[in-house]
Amino acid sequence: MAENEKKYDLLKKEEYKEYSASGQKQYKTNLFEILWLGAGGGDGNPRDGLYREYQEQFVFGVLEGTFNDMAARLTEEERMRSDFISTLSHEIRTPLTSIRESVNLIAEEVMGDINERQRRFLLIASNELERITTLLNHLMQISRLEAGAVVLHPRAIDPGEFVQGAISRLLPAAEAKDISIHSEIEPGISEFYCDPDNLQQVLLNLIGNAIKFSPQGSAILVSVRRDDSAKAPHLVFSVTDRGPGIPEAEQTLVFHKYYRASGVRDQVDGVGLGLSISKYIVEAHGGEIGIRSKLGDGSTFSFTLPLNWKE
Repeated sequence: MAENEKKYDLLKKEEYKEYSASGQKQYKTNLFEILWLGAGGGDGNPRDGLYREYQEQFVFGVLEGTFNDMAARLTEEERMRSDFISTLSHEIRTPLTSIRESVNLIAEEVMGDINERQRRFLLIASNELERITTLLNHLMQISRLEAGAVVLHPRAIDPGEFVQGAISRLLPAAEAKDISIHSEIEPGISEFYCDPDNLQQVLLNLIGNAIKFSPQGSAILVSVRRDDSAKAPHLVFSVTDRGPGIPEAEQTLVFHKYYRASGVRDQVDGVGLGLSISKYIVEAHGGEIGIRSKLGDGSTFSFTLPLNWKE
């Protein structure tokens, strides 16, 4: 016992040192031996309170090091995945453009006459090519947004024109399902600053999703109002539909990259990038995006934009 006590007293006086870039700590001596000796070393006589200190430091040090290593690996894997997707998208885009142009030339009978059956199949091919092109554009855009490579160019925009511009672009898709789109702009909002090209994509994504998930013959409401309840006044843009709604447990997940709600993932095309892209763009404008939804009673997606945002 005396020998163990002497050995423990010697070991517990050793200092620990930094031994890796991740900030993990390791004792020069064998910590397992310190813990064993401090607990009594088999003789049933626990040593002083320093044993508990060593034990806590050891456990927390191991946990911290493991967590840091795991976080670093996940970050690196995500970076590699994003780089791969971006490179692949660039490589596919060029041959895809050539195929699309060839299909269009044949459909326009530049290379000779075609019959109705051939025209029908060419239209199917053209639509599928357009769908793949949209997907590639989304993949490339999310990679640029994640890398912080998108530069915003703000200018003053009229809210009515901004909303109507998005609605006009999506009217054909709405009319195909006999869906009406209404807008409500609060009076007195003259203009606001934003990057119109990027921010309109957010509105197009939200209205497009509303059309996609709304039942035949329903209505969609796009509204803009001013909110002065916060420290700084801001605008609130909302898109309300009468779709199936989103379960409460999934509402915090819909803005995650590649996520699709469980009730629609097998029924509607898409890869779950539109809302993730929208979130990046809104936050780059200093705003926030969110959802209110009740299962079976539609959804309202809203985003805010500070009225004084200019850069």
